[in-house]
Amino acid sequence: MTLSELIFRLTELAEQTDSDPEVRVAYQPSWPLRAPLSNVTIAEDCDEQEFLWLAAGSSVPYNENPYAPGEAWES
Repeated sequence: MTLSELIFRLTELAEQTDSDPEVRVAYQPSWPLRAPLSNVTIAEDCDEQEFLWLAAGSSVPYNENPYAPGEAWES
């Protein structure tokens, strides 16, 4: 996914809701876990290719289920 695609998708989702939801990162589709988004930055990789990095926090907030829903990987 490119930055333009991400912006388009986020704008599309924002227009579909009246709330301001918390952002979570879902990872490990075979054992789906979640984490809060802690930072967004653009940096070069070791191959000198530029990437937009979405950094996950260390853990979910207290009393929040640590597992991500399978729908997180659906289009």
